[in-house]
Amino acid sequence: IESSSGRFQVRGELGVCVDQQGGDCRVLLGWDETLERNVWVMKSSRDLPALTSARKSVSRPTRIRVLSEHHEPDRCTVITEAVQGMPLVEYVRLTPGLEWRSFRPLLAELVEELAQAQHEGFLPESLCLAQVWIDQQGHAKLLDRPIQPVGWQSEETRGDRVESEWMPLEPMEMVAGLLDHFIQHQVVPAHVLTFRSEIDVLRNEPQPLLQLGQRLTEL
Repeated sequence: IESSSGRFQVRGELGVCVDQQGGDCRVLLGWDETLERNVWVMKSSRDLPALTSARKSVSRPTRIRVLSEHHEPDRCTVITEAVQGMPLVEYVRLTPGLEWRSFRPLLAELVEELAQAQHEGFLPESLCLAQVWIDQQGHAKLLDRPIQPVGWQSEETRGDRVESEWMPLEPMEMVAGLLDHFIQHQVVPAHVLTFRSEIDVLRNEPQPLLQLGQRLTEL
């Protein structure tokens, strides 16, 4: 795969993204020979609108970094940083005894990213729970599109529990859904349940994400 920043070698397949128009996008693990680092190579079955220069320039720990994109008549290839981590919902399931004081900063990072992206005008075209990852540095990371692992569509791995993590959500619904997931799998202090009820009230307030971020800071 040729790129303006060097040549990328494909090392394996991670999964598939499905966009709102029904086009498949293969997600491959690549190797950047120039900088000697892993990358994600996303190859779409159709040409997609070019990313804005503002989106390409985002370099926050909470948002996946776009390295380059290439357009052809029948396909589009986007190369991003390779995130080392896992979906946050999976991390919550696999980490018994995860404390609120460890989960709260992740939720706060996500809320700050959602508010910032909404202000800048490049929220992902669709949001779902599986789109939020925790990376190796312990940061929440918002992907532009979720990745369905190879074999996810098989009957052995598909179920209501998993499918609920791929349902399209509004930003406030995403935050509430992640908190519900945490409450379901972990023991939480009573004030967390009170905070959960506050989210439903804040949804109808002006700038709900900013207010939600302030409440998380207070907690």
